[in-house]
Amino acid sequence: MQPSLRVQPSAHAPTSFRYKNILWAEELAFPTAVVLSAADSIVPVPEVRRYFAFNPSVSVSILPDARHGEFLEGRHCDGVLRIVRAAQAWG
Repeated sequence: MQPSLRVQPSAHAPTSFRYKNILWAEELAFPTAVVLSAADSIVPVPEVRRYFAFNPSVSVSILPDARHGEFLEGRHCDGVLRIVRAAQAWG
């Protein structure tokens, strides 16, 4: 199993580090809701969607007009809460 946190030097800032959080499917409790932002400039949304597609215990939802981290903003919070509550009820 790969580590969940990797440190990689950044070419843009040689004295700092860029952290990559990697969460593997086998590390999740099931059922799980995964919420992605369609216009994410950091997370490779199509690849993440395909990665979780194999597992029927993972509900993948995509916020069509959201960018990275915008699921935390007011206009998306209610939708994300509904998705998470549905996954909890499903389990």
